[in-house]
Amino acid sequence: MKTRLAAITALTAVLVSAFFALPAAAANSTVVNTPVVTVTVYPGSAYDTATVTGDVNSSPGGTLSYTFFTGSGCTNSGSDAGTVPVSDGTALSSTTEGSLAPGSYSFDATYLGDGVNDASLPVCESFTIGQATPTVSITNLPTSGSYGGSFQPTFTTNGDGTAFSVTSTSPTVCSVDNTAPITVNYIGLGSCDLTANVAAGTNYGAASDPQAPFTIGQATPTVSITNLPTRGSYGGSFQPTFTTNGDGTAFSVTSNTPGVCTSSGLLVTYVGVGVCSLNAQVADGLNYVAGSGAAQTFTVGRATPPTPTITNIPSPANEFFGFTAIVNRSGDGATSVTSNTPGVCRVGSNGLTVTFVGFGTCSLTPNVSQGTNYQAISGSPQTFLVEEASHGYWLVGSDGGIFSFGTAGFHGSMGGTPLQRPVVGITPTSTGNGYWLVASDGGLFSFGDSAYYGSLPGLGFHPAGSRLPQSLNAPIVGMVPTVTGQGYFMVASDGGVFAFGDAQFEGSCPGIGGCAGAAVAVMPDRTGMGYWLVTNEGAVYAFGDASFYGAPPSSSVHVVDAVATPDGHGYWLLYANGVVSPFGDAGTFGNPAGYVNGFNPATAIFRTADGQGYWVAAARGDVFTYGDAPYLGGMSAAGLNGQIIAGYGF
Repeated sequence: MKTRLAAITALTAVLVSAFFALPAAAANSTVVNTPVVTVTVYPGSAYDTATVTGDVNSSPGGTLSYTFFTGSGCTNSGSDAGTVPVSDGTALSSTTEGSLAPGSYSFDATYLGDGVNDASLPVCESFTIGQATPTVSITNLPTSGSYGGSFQPTFTTNGDGTAFSVTSTSPTVCSVDNTAPITVNYIGLGSCDLTANVAAGTNYGAASDPQAPFTIGQATPTVSITNLPTRGSYGGSFQPTFTTNGDGTAFSVTSNTPGVCTSSGLLVTYVGVGVCSLNAQVADGLNYVAGSGAAQTFTVGRATPPTPTITNIPSPANEFFGFTAIVNRSGDGATSVTSNTPGVCRVGSNGLTVTFVGFGTCSLTPNVSQGTNYQAISGSPQTFLVEEASHGYWLVGSDGGIFSFGTAGFHGSMGGTPLQRPVVGITPTSTGNGYWLVASDGGLFSFGDSAYYGSLPGLGFHPAGSRLPQSLNAPIVGMVPTVTGQGYFMVASDGGVFAFGDAQFEGSCPGIGGCAGAAVAVMPDRTGMGYWLVTNEGAVYAFGDASFYGAPPSSSVHVVDAVATPDGHGYWLLYANGVVSPFGDAGTFGNPAGYVNGFNPATAIFRTADGQGYWVAAARGDVFTYGDAPYLGGMSAAGLNGQIIAGYGF
């Protein structure tokens, strides 16, 4: 009698087996089918094992056949999984089925009998293969970030899922928009913690992997000046306004070109001409650090100055005289005047010295040239009357007494005033409305419209021969004004020259190793950039741009004075005996030789304004006239307190 044994099914813990009702086996054999799943997830693998029970008096042998099915219940077309021998009721395993995708599968086992035990019907057992769990990560995960920034993650996975997403576990620091393209936005400060997710695919299930955290720090803002000018003018300014994408609220501005523009607080001032370069700054905020914007530039041009005017129009203005114009300006260009009436008034090469060459209405236009910071500008013409000149002259005594003749005006004198040293020269101003007197100690006395520009006693010098510290080496013998009338030269008998005001020192006799004889006169040239020194031996020395026009031969009679022609292209030298020697374009008009002597020597020569004549004065006050110089009086019968030592005429 044959015994049927109960079937036993054993599967691994991770496999869920499905059991199905099987057809009845032969009466004398029973098959127990036990699939063994060696890999339970993709790519899975499994094989089948079986045991056979038969007659109680027999241990089954023979063979057993396996069939593998895609799907559960062994219902689809199967594939041969091997026919194996059975020994003592135990069959060898089937072939191994590998690289199985997730899904349901089944094996059946059919005992083929051994002659004692009958063959059996197929016995079916099912099993499943699950999806594998993939890894997933963000491949471009930042190491750090800045507030307001973002990134679009890219992913890598070993699975076959294609739908990715990101989850933020720190939503106040970084938020995620999983709408394609996925974007992680940095919305706060601190640690950004993200999890990468991949959806289930065919062979792999869904998975989530936390990523390494990274820090979101303060961002660097942009900042700029919103009202930057397109152009500015020197002396102007503006107050910047700002824009920034940051959250700082304190703004400032820095100048990169302090020679063109400066910043103080929030005010930018234009202090020069050129390119103004500014950087806007914003202070630290909550989510943004302090920031500085890119350099912003604009051009600062020259300003237009106020309209200039001539402030010292002379009144009265007399033919043959003139003045140095003072132009009122606010700019930094050079001032000048232009004559609109050259037949009445002419302007010298320096642009400011005006000479009245005729009478009538003089029209002058004030100008300011282009300077460093200001544009050029011209004012309106200014007119005034120049009166027809009649001749006149001044004689000066060694006691400082002044004697006026003709239309020469009296503006004061030192007569009757005790002097430390005698007066040695007189020099009128360019207008004829004033004059300077100079003493042999370098003391200066100003009268009328003459301005004081300094003296040798004022510089601490003591008179020559005083034996006091810082004494002059030689006494002063004369002085002349500069072309502008805003300075003067003094000359000592040793040829030393002392410059005051705008007088420009061009050299001296001590500077060239000494001159022949004692200096008696200094004559400025027409430009004011040079002068001549004349000695008592008749030697003439030219300094600066003064030209040498000759000198007389040596003589036993001393030269006592000299005067230049109006154009500066010649000069006359006067001897004590009254002889006049002309040089250059100086004309020959005569001399008082024979009318002066050792008791009444010639002491001064002075020319008319047009240079077509001159006067010669003697020590007692006699005046001798030559050329177009008229006789207007003298002091020979007056009984002078001091001899006549100088004169000036027009």
